[in-house]
Amino acid sequence: MTCRPQCIFRTGRLKNGCIAVFSALLFSSCLAGCSTTGNVTRPTSTPSSSEKTGIFPEGGSSRLISLSTEKTGELLESHNSARRSVNVSPLVWSDDLAEYAQEWALYLAGHGCQMHHRSELGQKKRRLGENIYWKGPLIIIESRSGKEIERQLENTPPVKVVGKWLDEQHDYSLSSNQCASGKECGHYTQVMWHSTKKVGCAAASCPDDGQIWVCNYDPPGNVIWTLTDGSTESERPY
Repeated sequence: MTCRPQCIFRTGRLKNGCIAVFSALLFSSCLAGCSTTGNVTRPTSTPSSSEKTGIFPEGGSSRLISLSTEKTGELLESHNSARRSVNVSPLVWSDDLAEYAQEWALYLAGHGCQMHHRSELGQKKRRLGENIYWKGPLIIIESRSGKEIERQLENTPPVKVVGKWLDEQHDYSLSSNQCASGKECGHYTQVMWHSTKKVGCAAASCPDDGQIWVCNYDPPGNVIWTLTDGSTESERPY
């Protein structure tokens, strides 16, 4: 699905504020931005390299966004601060999962900058949970002519990425264990999933200076059981 940018003027700049998230179990949507905050922990640094690139079909290229130890710490703490609020055990950072996420973030960024899960494209190699986030470039426009002057890769705080998934808490009912009608909540439930122990994330820039972030989870969340009578039952996240 292509997310149509929603642009707003800020001090003479036209800013692409369209952020999309995608869940393995639910459809993608365009969402307005907000973020969460939390104390930063410092796990082992993500083994990313800005020299790794992917080929864009139309001739451009994608590039991994290097995540510092501080940024991986922010990603981890953003997950764990939310999990603590419902008394779910904290996640630990996995360099192995981060490497796996790097591979997919780079692939998506280099093949149209579209959000697709590995399972959709027959690339699922491991049984893992997956959350994906997309953000378009910062577009600078000359105020009088309306002509685009420049587009830039925007510096996106990790807490904003995870915060976008956590926003779905408002559309999840623990009592019914369902999303609100017409809403998505699978990103939130994956972040909060009680049996998930490890997380690893990566980010890549697209040829148009958009960006894609991928987080993988082990064991995966959003578990649905098939009962003996053929019906299904969703496990609760916590």
